[in-house]
Amino acid sequence: MIVTTPIKVEASTHHIVFTPSDDGDEIVSTVPDVAVTVTNLSQVFASFQVALHVEGQNPNDTGEWYKVEPNVGAKKPPGDRTTFYIRLTKPPIPAYGTTIPAKLTVFSAELSNVDVSQPLYIQILRPSKTLRVYVPLQDLQVTPGSRLRIPVLVYNLNPTPRNVTVRLQGLELDWLPETFEQSLWIEAGSSAETEFWCAPAAIPINLQQVRPFTIEATDDEGNSASIGNKLEILPFGYTAVTVDEAEQVLPATTSRWSLQRQQIAHYLFQIQNRSNVSQTIVLQPKQTDASVASSPVTVAAAAAVDHDFAITARRPLIGWRQTQLVEVWPQLTYRDSAEPLANVNVQPASQLLTLKLRPVIPWWVQLLLLLLGCLGLGWLWLLSPRPLHTEPVNSIALMSNGDTVASGSRDQTLRRWQVSHGAWLPNVRRLKFRTKIETQDHRFRSAIRVIEPLPANNKQIAVGLENGDIQLWNVDPPEYKPSFLDGITGLDKVFDLAFTQNSRYLFSGHGSGQVYQWDMQRQEKRGKPLYLGATVVSALDVIEPVPGESWVAIAAQFNRLVLWDWQQERAYDIRYTWPEGNHENAPAIPPVISSNSYLTGLDVADGGTRMVTADSVGFITLWDVNSLIQCARAATQRSPLADKTEENSHQLLLADCEIAKLQQWPQNTNGQAVRDVAITANGCYVAGTGDNGHIDLWQIDNNNQLRPFNLAHIPKRSLNTVDIHLTTNDGERPNRNDIVLVAADTANHRVQLYRKALSPNRCQ
Repeated sequence: MIVTTPIKVEASTHHIVFTPSDDGDEIVSTVPDVAVTVTNLSQVFASFQVALHVEGQNPNDTGEWYKVEPNVGAKKPPGDRTTFYIRLTKPPIPAYGTTIPAKLTVFSAELSNVDVSQPLYIQILRPSKTLRVYVPLQDLQVTPGSRLRIPVLVYNLNPTPRNVTVRLQGLELDWLPETFEQSLWIEAGSSAETEFWCAPAAIPINLQQVRPFTIEATDDEGNSASIGNKLEILPFGYTAVTVDEAEQVLPATTSRWSLQRQQIAHYLFQIQNRSNVSQTIVLQPKQTDASVASSPVTVAAAAAVDHDFAITARRPLIGWRQTQLVEVWPQLTYRDSAEPLANVNVQPASQLLTLKLRPVIPWWVQLLLLLLGCLGLGWLWLLSPRPLHTEPVNSIALMSNGDTVASGSRDQTLRRWQVSHGAWLPNVRRLKFRTKIETQDHRFRSAIRVIEPLPANNKQIAVGLENGDIQLWNVDPPEYKPSFLDGITGLDKVFDLAFTQNSRYLFSGHGSGQVYQWDMQRQEKRGKPLYLGATVVSALDVIEPVPGESWVAIAAQFNRLVLWDWQQERAYDIRYTWPEGNHENAPAIPPVISSNSYLTGLDVADGGTRMVTADSVGFITLWDVNSLIQCARAATQRSPLADKTEENSHQLLLADCEIAKLQQWPQNTNGQAVRDVAITANGCYVAGTGDNGHIDLWQIDNNNQLRPFNLAHIPKRSLNTVDIHLTTNDGERPNRNDIVLVAADTANHRVQLYRKALSPNRCQ
């Protein structure tokens, strides 16, 4: 037997009945209209496809009016079969109420010379609705005074042409300047497009609102269709804000001598809403030192109100009449929400208010006081001590229970000062110069970088020099103490020194990134130094949390904070960050770490419970030492900077110890560097100074909250060093107050001591 056709085609039906949707969309159904089974009668593996064709159909619409599953059959061996399911989604041609012939075609890529067709008939029923209306644009918007085009498409699904009337309903007739009704002649199964124009007048009565409207189409036989839409009338217009008297004087009269410094000026604003939307107005002052009282005011469309704007200002105690300028910017929002009001502006955009403040003390009284002041200044000039250092002071140390101050300078001199504790003395007279710390046979030949008293002998200090030398000196009387440290570090600049509490070990930090440990008892260098790579060590201190345990905290370049457990030959890079996001102390611009970024200062409370650090962008951080050590010990991740450190047999790990931060705050708002910080032995007071010229003191309570005090401000001066000491006995009123002594460098390379008496602080 010879098979002439290698494909056998079987259709489940040859007559398809299709009901179109009323809205013209595709029919979504899971039930096929016809199943086609194709059997492979050839001698090869073959895949098959099926297609439907209708005469009169637009060639570009082929395959758009039906779906086939699968689209392409898998390759089948000889004798196997594939079943295709065909589902109609819309009429192939607009021939409603008729039956049209169609052709089912089966073809194969592997059997290219085979093309099998079978006839089919498609009966297209009429939809229940013979008219359809479509608006291409949804959620329309128009501003009063402008024109909006509303396009409309109408479909005639009748088998005959129809005259169709299209109407726009739901909007005011005066918004439709051309027409609200149009007639269209639409061929059978075709469509026509028309348009309506909407132009509401630019008057406040056309309120901002959302208006629903309907497009309705009706033919001669009463068939109809409609579609709904929305039209939003947008806000328009402006709000006029004026003020009666933009200039006022406090107090208004000079007939009476008023000692009241806080006074209130009232400005009467007239607000006229010349827009089509009810609004809430807030009179927002630009930056001002005055206190402003103004509540939000609600104004209906086309309405006007008066509003009181009050400014509370503090009159100057002395001086001439001062003028404050307050620029007020009205801010508009919707009445029922806090969203800004668009398309409606304020005219004028702002109002400039002038407030003139008379001084509390009249000019003639000031003149008398000025004369007395000149006499007093002359006397103070006589009392002012002359500066003794000729170049910047690099290091200051409070010694001997706060009775002695030592200062070292770039001028290669080391000086000793005696502290006067009298509560009545001005700060400028609290230090009395005693002597230079030098001998006839031994003078300093390099700038002094750091002074560190020996805890076990408060009359002896270690001095670190610019040329890398470390020297030991007795302070009173001055006596040079030769030791194994003389010249031992070569030319490696010394940045900081720190002793253990028993003075057995001395640690030195250098510009090369090395931290050395010196055994003062055996007179030798102990072990290999900790090497931090190409990183300048700016400060360090010793942590002794418990007897027999000792760590070194190191502040360095690139904002590095390193804890060195020298007994275990292990170091920890502590990740250093600043407050972020909505934190009240978060910097406006996040700092960028570079070679100019330093942790500039570091000090550990002698009790070993708290540590304070400072950085080059103006932040001071208070740390809990126990939490910091516990966090470091839990670290397991190797630091990215470990390569150089591990060359000296020290393991370097990375630790994220944010939990150890007790407080972090900016010493200034300008991002200027804090050059030095110091903390009292009990960890309850912190002092700091830096490039902004401030000498500041912070009192810390039990909850680690700060109470700041500014001890001095030297404008346009960068200060280098500070030290702090706490005593409860100032020589006159023992055990009554906390007496905080802060020593720092000031203008013209002077060394000054500040005394602050505060109520006892039980912060521990």
